[in-house]
Amino acid sequence: MARKSALSHTAAAFGAMIAGKLCVEYVKKYFPDLFKTLDSAAASLIDMAQSVLPFAVDTQLAAAVLVGLTLAFVWGWLYHYVRHD
Repeated sequence: MARKSALSHTAAAFGAMIAGKLCVEYVKKYFPDLFKTLDSAAASLIDMAQSVLPFAVDTQLAAAVLVGLTLAFVWGWLYHYVRHD
């Protein structure tokens, strides 16, 4: 059972990272005003995080990671909800 769960979480994390990047590119292309707003919010969060992090962070990478983490969280929640009900 743990092997199935680990494989599912690995697939979700990988898929979420790819989907995160695609979502960012989609929003950038079709909703430029929303992208500018979200990019500005991401830049503000990155500026706050830079005081703690010892390395530079790209805003598009951070946006893709944030979207990916959100998608992975939703996938994990749905996976456990469906599996345990």
